[in-house]
Amino acid sequence: MISRTVSAIRHNLVAWLALFVAMGGTSLAASHYIINSTAQIRPSVLKRLHGARGTAGARGATGERGVTGAQGKEGLAGKGEKGEKGATGPEGLKGLKGERGEPGSPGGEKGEKGEKGEGEWKGAYSSGETYSKGQIVSEAGSTYISLQNANKGNTPKSSGAFWSLFSERGEKGATGERGATGEKGPGGGEAGPKAFAHISVSGVIASPPSSHGFEGAAVTQPKGKNKEGKIVTETGVYCISGLSLEPHSVIATLDSNESAETPVSITATLGIGNQSEVPCPAGTQITVEAFALGINSKKEEVFETVNQGFYLEVN
Repeated sequence: MISRTVSAIRHNLVAWLALFVAMGGTSLAASHYIINSTAQIRPSVLKRLHGARGTAGARGATGERGVTGAQGKEGLAGKGEKGEKGATGPEGLKGLKGERGEPGSPGGEKGEKGEKGEGEWKGAYSSGETYSKGQIVSEAGSTYISLQNANKGNTPKSSGAFWSLFSERGEKGATGERGATGEKGPGGGEAGPKAFAHISVSGVIASPPSSHGFEGAAVTQPKGKNKEGKIVTETGVYCISGLSLEPHSVIATLDSNESAETPVSITATLGIGNQSEVPCPAGTQITVEAFALGINSKKEEVFETVNQGFYLEVN
Protein backbone atom coordinates (compact mmCIF):
# COMPACT_ATOMS: atom_id res chain seq x y z
CA MET A 1 0.00 0.00 0.00
CA ILE A 2 2.87 2.40 0.97
CA SER A 3 4.68 1.58 -2.29
CA ARG A 4 1.55 2.42 -4.37
CA THR A 5 1.24 5.77 -2.52
CA VAL A 6 4.87 6.66 -3.13
CA SER A 7 4.54 5.77 -6.77
CA ALA A 8 1.47 7.98 -7.15
CA ILE A 9 3.18 10.94 -5.43
CA ARG A 10 6.19 10.44 -7.67
CA HIS A 11 4.06 10.50 -10.80
CA ASN A 12 2.13 13.54 -9.70
CA LEU A 13 5.32 15.41 -8.72
CA VAL A 14 6.85 14.73 -12.05
CA ALA A 15 3.70 15.90 -13.76
CA TRP A 16 3.58 19.12 -11.87
CA LEU A 17 7.27 19.78 -12.49
CA ALA A 18 6.78 19.09 -16.17
CA LEU A 19 3.84 21.42 -16.25
CA PHE A 20 5.85 24.05 -14.57
CA VAL A 21 8.68 23.74 -17.03
CA ALA A 22 6.28 23.63 -19.93
CA MET A 23 4.68 26.84 -18.96
CA GLY A 24 7.73 28.71 -17.83
CA GLY A 25 10.58 26.91 -19.29
CA THR A 26 13.47 27.26 -16.75
CA SER A 27 12.11 30.47 -15.26
CA LEU A 28 10.73 30.25 -11.76
CA ALA A 29 9.12 33.74 -11.71
CA ALA A 30 5.50 32.67 -12.45
CA SER A 31 3.31 31.52 -9.65
CA HIS A 32 -0.07 30.53 -11.32
CA TYR A 33 -1.05 29.34 -14.87
CA ILE A 34 -4.40 28.49 -16.48
CA ILE A 35 -4.31 25.71 -19.13
CA ASN A 36 -7.24 25.86 -21.59
CA SER A 37 -6.02 23.34 -24.16
CA THR A 38 -3.52 20.52 -24.55
CA ALA A 39 -2.10 22.62 -27.39
CA GLN A 40 -0.52 24.79 -24.68
CA ILE A 41 1.59 21.82 -23.55
CA ARG A 42 4.65 20.60 -25.34
CA PRO A 43 4.12 17.24 -27.00
CA SER A 44 7.07 15.74 -25.19
CA VAL A 45 5.61 16.85 -21.85
CA LEU A 46 2.09 15.79 -22.85
CA LYS A 47 3.44 12.38 -23.62
CA ARG A 48 4.93 12.11 -20.17
CA LEU A 49 1.71 13.34 -18.55
CA HIS A 50 -0.31 10.56 -20.18
CA GLY A 51 -1.13 8.05 -17.49
CA ALA A 52 -1.38 4.30 -17.83
CA ARG A 53 -4.57 2.91 -19.35
CA GLY A 54 -7.12 1.97 -16.78
CA THR A 55 -8.98 -1.28 -16.61
CA ALA A 56 -12.20 -1.62 -18.65
CA GLY A 57 -15.31 -0.54 -16.80
CA ALA A 58 -18.39 -2.67 -16.32
CA ARG A 59 -20.81 -2.97 -19.27
CA GLY A 60 -23.58 -0.47 -19.09
CA ALA A 61 -27.26 -1.35 -19.15
CA THR A 62 -28.99 -1.88 -22.52
CA GLY A 63 -30.49 1.34 -23.80
CA GLU A 64 -34.11 1.74 -24.85
CA ARG A 65 -35.14 0.57 -28.35
CA GLY A 66 -34.81 3.27 -30.93
CA VAL A 67 -37.63 4.55 -33.11
CA THR A 68 -38.45 2.38 -36.18
CA GLY A 69 -36.68 3.76 -39.21
CA ALA A 70 -38.41 4.73 -42.46
CA GLN A 71 -39.29 1.94 -44.90
CA GLY A 72 -36.64 1.36 -47.52
CA LYS A 73 -37.20 1.44 -51.27
CA GLU A 74 -38.81 -1.56 -52.92
CA GLY A 75 -36.24 -4.01 -54.14
CA LEU A 76 -36.01 -5.38 -57.66
CA ALA A 77 -38.44 -8.20 -58.53
CA GLY A 78 -36.75 -11.57 -58.38
CA LYS A 79 -37.55 -14.29 -60.95
CA GLY A 80 -37.33 -17.83 -59.75
CA GLU A 81 -36.90 -20.90 -61.95
CA LYS A 82 -40.01 -22.61 -63.34
CA GLY A 83 -41.18 -25.32 -60.99
CA GLU A 84 -41.86 -28.88 -62.06
CA LYS A 85 -45.35 -29.90 -63.17
CA GLY A 86 -47.42 -31.09 -60.27
CA ALA A 87 -48.95 -34.54 -60.10
CA THR A 88 -52.46 -35.06 -61.51
CA GLY A 89 -55.04 -34.50 -58.84
CA PRO A 90 -57.68 -37.08 -57.93
CA GLU A 91 -60.85 -37.33 -60.01
CA GLY A 92 -63.54 -34.92 -58.91
CA LEU A 93 -66.90 -35.95 -57.58
CA LYS A 94 -69.69 -36.67 -60.07
CA GLY A 95 -71.81 -33.63 -60.70
CA LEU A 96 -75.48 -33.45 -59.89
CA LYS A 97 -77.97 -34.48 -62.56
CA GLY A 98 -79.10 -31.48 -64.57
CA GLU A 99 -82.66 -30.38 -64.88
CA ARG A 100 -84.72 -31.77 -67.74
CA GLY A 101 -84.60 -29.54 -70.80
CA GLU A 102 -87.62 -27.96 -72.35
CA PRO A 103 -89.29 -29.99 -75.12
CA GLY A 104 -88.04 -29.18 -78.62
CA SER A 105 -90.10 -27.62 -81.34
CA PRO A 106 -92.40 -30.05 -83.15
CA GLY A 107 -90.95 -31.64 -86.28
CA GLY A 108 -88.00 -30.37 -88.27
CA GLU A 109 -88.22 -28.89 -91.70
CA LYS A 110 -89.04 -31.15 -94.59
CA GLY A 111 -85.90 -32.42 -96.28
CA GLU A 112 -85.11 -31.90 -99.93
CA LYS A 113 -86.28 -34.41 -102.45
CA GLY A 114 -83.66 -37.13 -102.98
CA GLU A 115 -82.08 -37.85 -106.30
CA LYS A 116 -83.61 -40.46 -108.52
CA GLY A 117 -82.01 -43.84 -107.85
CA GLU A 118 -80.51 -46.12 -110.45
CA GLY A 119 -82.38 -49.09 -111.84
CA GLU A 120 -84.66 -49.64 -114.81
CA TRP A 121 -86.21 -53.05 -115.33
CA LYS A 122 -85.73 -54.35 -118.88
CA GLY A 123 -87.01 -57.91 -118.49
CA ALA A 124 -85.21 -60.98 -119.79
CA TYR A 125 -81.69 -60.45 -121.14
CA SER A 126 -81.42 -60.36 -124.93
CA SER A 127 -78.02 -60.59 -126.64
CA GLY A 128 -79.27 -58.41 -129.50
CA GLU A 129 -80.35 -55.49 -127.32
CA THR A 130 -78.09 -52.62 -126.22
CA TYR A 131 -78.33 -51.73 -122.53
CA SER A 132 -77.49 -48.53 -120.68
CA LYS A 133 -75.86 -48.10 -117.28
CA GLY A 134 -78.31 -48.84 -114.45
CA GLN A 135 -80.70 -51.04 -116.47
CA ILE A 136 -81.64 -54.37 -114.89
CA VAL A 137 -82.20 -57.68 -116.66
CA SER A 138 -82.88 -61.26 -115.63
CA GLU A 139 -80.97 -64.35 -116.63
CA ALA A 140 -81.34 -67.93 -115.36
CA GLY A 141 -83.42 -66.81 -112.38
CA SER A 142 -81.02 -64.07 -111.18
CA THR A 143 -81.08 -60.35 -111.96
CA TYR A 144 -78.12 -58.19 -113.06
CA ILE A 145 -77.58 -54.42 -113.32
CA SER A 146 -75.61 -52.92 -116.20
CA LEU A 147 -72.37 -51.14 -115.22
CA GLN A 148 -71.76 -49.40 -118.56
CA ASN A 149 -73.53 -47.72 -121.44
CA ALA A 150 -73.56 -49.30 -124.91
CA ASN A 151 -73.59 -52.71 -123.23
CA LYS A 152 -74.38 -55.23 -125.99
CA GLY A 153 -73.59 -58.92 -126.46
CA ASN A 154 -72.12 -59.37 -122.96
CA THR A 155 -73.74 -62.27 -121.10
CA PRO A 156 -74.54 -61.01 -117.56
CA LYS A 157 -73.51 -64.18 -115.73
CA SER A 158 -70.01 -64.27 -117.27
CA SER A 159 -69.27 -60.58 -117.96
CA GLY A 160 -68.28 -59.05 -114.61
CA ALA A 161 -66.91 -55.90 -116.25
CA PHE A 162 -70.31 -55.11 -117.77
CA TRP A 163 -72.80 -56.56 -115.29
CA SER A 164 -73.13 -56.79 -111.48
CA LEU A 165 -75.31 -59.33 -109.69
CA PHE A 166 -78.40 -57.51 -108.41
CA SER A 167 -80.35 -60.39 -106.85
CA GLU A 168 -79.46 -64.07 -106.85
CA ARG A 169 -81.83 -66.86 -107.76
CA GLY A 170 -83.23 -68.58 -104.69
CA GLU A 171 -82.84 -72.26 -103.97
CA LYS A 172 -85.54 -74.67 -105.08
CA GLY A 173 -88.15 -75.18 -102.39
CA ALA A 174 -88.98 -78.55 -100.85
CA THR A 175 -91.64 -80.67 -102.54
CA GLY A 176 -95.02 -80.15 -100.93
CA GLU A 177 -97.07 -82.95 -99.44
CA ARG A 178 -99.42 -84.81 -101.71
CA GLY A 179 -103.01 -83.62 -101.43
CA ALA A 180 -105.96 -85.79 -100.58
CA THR A 181 -107.63 -87.68 -103.41
CA GLY A 182 -110.67 -85.85 -104.66
CA GLU A 183 -114.13 -87.33 -105.02
CA LYS A 184 -114.90 -89.27 -108.15
CA GLY A 185 -116.60 -87.03 -110.68
CA PRO A 186 -119.64 -87.85 -112.77
CA GLY A 187 -119.18 -89.86 -115.89
CA GLY A 188 -117.84 -87.74 -118.72
CA GLY A 189 -118.01 -87.98 -122.41
CA GLU A 190 -115.06 -88.69 -124.62
CA ALA A 191 -111.85 -89.25 -122.64
CA GLY A 192 -109.05 -86.64 -122.80
CA PRO A 193 -109.09 -83.03 -124.05
CA LYS A 194 -110.57 -82.16 -127.38
CA ALA A 195 -107.47 -80.16 -128.29
CA PHE A 196 -104.00 -79.78 -126.85
CA ALA A 197 -100.71 -78.23 -127.93
CA HIS A 198 -97.20 -77.33 -126.86
CA ILE A 199 -96.44 -73.65 -127.56
CA SER A 200 -92.82 -72.46 -127.45
CA VAL A 201 -91.46 -69.34 -125.73
CA SER A 202 -91.57 -67.57 -129.10
CA GLY A 203 -95.22 -68.59 -129.74
CA VAL A 204 -94.66 -71.48 -132.20
CA ILE A 205 -97.24 -74.32 -132.09
CA ALA A 206 -95.59 -77.75 -132.07
CA SER A 207 -96.37 -80.19 -134.85
CA PRO A 208 -98.39 -83.44 -134.25
CA PRO A 209 -98.30 -85.62 -132.27
CA SER A 210 -97.26 -82.90 -129.74
CA SER A 211 -100.37 -80.95 -130.79
CA HIS A 212 -103.94 -81.90 -131.75
CA GLY A 213 -106.93 -79.78 -132.76
CA PHE A 214 -104.75 -76.70 -133.35
CA GLU A 215 -104.64 -77.01 -137.10
CA GLY A 216 -105.15 -73.50 -138.55
CA ALA A 217 -104.75 -71.83 -135.13
CA ALA A 218 -102.46 -68.79 -134.67
CA VAL A 219 -100.51 -67.45 -131.66
CA THR A 220 -99.53 -63.75 -131.46
CA GLN A 221 -98.31 -61.32 -128.84
CA PRO A 222 -100.26 -58.04 -128.51
CA LYS A 223 -98.67 -54.87 -129.86
CA GLY A 224 -99.84 -51.33 -129.18
CA LYS A 225 -99.43 -48.25 -126.96
CA ASN A 226 -98.65 -48.65 -123.29
CA LYS A 227 -99.54 -46.18 -120.50
CA GLU A 228 -96.66 -43.93 -121.54
CA GLY A 229 -97.87 -43.79 -125.14
CA LYS A 230 -95.00 -45.89 -126.52
CA ILE A 231 -95.57 -48.63 -129.10
CA VAL A 232 -94.50 -51.90 -127.46
CA THR A 233 -94.94 -55.64 -127.90
CA GLU A 234 -96.27 -57.14 -124.68
CA THR A 235 -93.95 -59.88 -123.38
CA GLY A 236 -95.34 -62.96 -121.65
CA VAL A 237 -98.83 -62.59 -123.21
CA TYR A 238 -100.01 -65.06 -125.91
CA CYS A 239 -103.21 -64.45 -127.92
CA ILE A 240 -104.61 -67.69 -129.47
CA SER A 241 -107.22 -67.57 -132.23
CA GLY A 242 -108.37 -69.63 -135.27
CA LEU A 243 -109.39 -72.79 -133.34
CA SER A 244 -111.95 -74.95 -135.19
CA LEU A 245 -113.77 -75.77 -131.95
CA GLU A 246 -115.43 -73.45 -129.47
CA PRO A 247 -113.44 -73.73 -126.19
CA HIS A 248 -115.39 -74.08 -122.92
CA SER A 249 -112.49 -74.69 -120.56
CA VAL A 250 -108.72 -74.35 -120.82
CA ILE A 251 -105.72 -75.36 -118.69
CA ALA A 252 -102.15 -74.02 -119.12
CA THR A 253 -99.06 -75.74 -117.67
CA LEU A 254 -95.50 -74.31 -117.53
CA ASP A 255 -92.76 -75.96 -119.59
CA SER A 256 -89.73 -75.82 -117.26
CA ASN A 257 -87.42 -76.82 -120.11
CA GLU A 258 -88.31 -73.73 -122.15
CA SER A 259 -88.03 -70.74 -119.84
CA ALA A 260 -86.37 -67.38 -120.33
CA GLU A 261 -87.06 -66.49 -116.69
CA THR A 262 -88.04 -68.33 -113.56
CA PRO A 263 -91.82 -67.86 -113.70
CA VAL A 264 -93.93 -68.48 -110.65
CA SER A 265 -97.35 -68.74 -112.26
CA ILE A 266 -99.24 -68.98 -115.57
CA THR A 267 -102.90 -68.28 -116.31
CA ALA A 268 -105.20 -69.18 -119.20
CA THR A 269 -108.38 -67.17 -119.83
CA LEU A 270 -111.19 -67.76 -122.27
CA GLY A 271 -111.43 -64.74 -124.53
CA ILE A 272 -109.35 -61.57 -123.99
CA GLY A 273 -107.38 -61.33 -120.72
CA ASN A 274 -107.16 -58.13 -118.67
CA GLN A 275 -103.78 -58.40 -116.89
CA SER A 276 -101.52 -56.70 -119.47
CA GLU A 277 -101.20 -53.04 -120.45
CA VAL A 278 -101.71 -53.89 -124.13
CA PRO A 279 -104.67 -56.32 -124.55
CA CYS A 280 -105.07 -59.04 -127.17
CA PRO A 281 -106.91 -58.09 -130.36
CA ALA A 282 -110.55 -58.80 -131.06
CA GLY A 283 -111.30 -62.41 -132.07
CA THR A 284 -108.88 -63.88 -129.50
CA GLN A 285 -110.31 -67.19 -128.18
CA ILE A 286 -107.73 -67.90 -125.42
CA THR A 287 -105.29 -65.58 -123.59
CA VAL A 288 -102.29 -67.11 -121.83
CA GLU A 289 -100.14 -64.98 -119.45
CA ALA A 290 -96.92 -66.05 -117.66
CA PHE A 291 -95.61 -64.14 -114.60
CA ALA A 292 -92.28 -63.88 -112.78
CA LEU A 293 -91.03 -61.90 -109.81
CA GLY A 294 -89.05 -58.86 -110.98
CA ILE A 295 -87.68 -55.48 -109.84
CA ASN A 296 -89.29 -52.24 -111.01
CA SER A 297 -87.64 -48.81 -111.43
CA LYS A 298 -88.18 -48.12 -107.72
CA LYS A 299 -86.30 -51.33 -106.85
CA GLU A 300 -89.51 -52.92 -105.57
CA GLU A 301 -90.35 -56.59 -106.12
CA VAL A 302 -93.35 -56.91 -108.45
CA PHE A 303 -94.91 -59.56 -110.65
CA GLU A 304 -94.32 -58.94 -114.35
CA THR A 305 -95.22 -60.89 -117.47
CA VAL A 306 -92.36 -62.85 -119.07
CA ASN A 307 -92.04 -64.99 -122.22
CA GLN A 308 -92.50 -68.67 -121.37
CA GLY A 309 -93.10 -71.97 -123.15
CA PHE A 310 -96.20 -73.93 -122.01
CA TYR A 311 -98.69 -76.75 -122.63
CA LEU A 312 -102.36 -76.08 -123.29
CA GLU A 313 -105.43 -78.34 -122.95
CA VAL A 314 -108.78 -77.21 -124.39
CA ASN A 315 -112.27 -78.72 -123.94
